[in-house]
Amino acid sequence: MANRTVSALVPGQPTEDGNRVPLTRLVPGRGQRGADAFRALDPFLLMDHFGPMVLAPGTDAGFPPHPHKGFQTLTYLIQGAFRHRDSTGGSGLLRPGGAQLMNAGSGIVHEEMPVPEHLETGGPIEGVQLWTSCCWPGSPSGNPSPTTCPS
Repeated sequence: MANRTVSALVPGQPTEDGNRVPLTRLVPGRGQRGADAFRALDPFLLMDHFGPMVLAPGTDAGFPPHPHKGFQTLTYLIQGAFRHRDSTGGSGLLRPGGAQLMNAGSGIVHEEMPVPEHLETGGPIEGVQLWTSCCWPGSPSGNPSPTTCPS
């Protein structure tokens, strides 16, 4: 295995996504120019660290239905409980220590929302999501396929 060296440290940027969920987004190549910035880190596209935040009872924070196409997401939950639902009919429950790998393939619409009991009582949520390239020019995108791995 070849050794690689660190060529740059790139700080994450605070932002919000979904229903006002605070997160830190790390985009590879930020501040660099051209295709080389992304080629150096391929297959990684970005990483989000969402939370930590404490939901107040009745808060609707989460990630309502939204589309993805042509990449994979790996979601790892640190705190809280999320329900995943998608346009393939798939659904799954994600608890701390659990992970979900989703190949968006030719296109998928999905949502990741705190479970109803977590929305009612409130509590902490935190996790990370890594986006990776699963396709390259000329390759088939494939069918969408979510896989939940419980903790």
